[in-house]
Amino acid sequence: MLPRAVFITAVCLLASVASIGAAQYKVVIKRLDSNLFQAQASKVFIETRRCGDLMPDAEEEEAILNWEGSFGNNWILFTASGSRCDVATIR
Repeated sequence: MLPRAVFITAVCLLASVASIGAAQYKVVIKRLDSNLFQAQASKVFIETRRCGDLMPDAEEEEAILNWEGSFGNNWILFTASGSRCDVATIR
């Protein structure tokens, strides 16, 4: 059941953001916690690793999400600041 839920979440994410490459998607995100962001158009949560205080709280920013699957090279690049964080999961 869990793999199906992850697949459905990924399909929803991919269907709700603009594709800019094979595995990269342009998203507008809002920071909820030090390592938790929400894609505004799709309401998908993006959990990062070691992101710290790279972005002010409650501020929206455009970003590029690189998603290559659960075990891939997953990261998010904040376009305004140029900062990049590893992505742990999307849900």
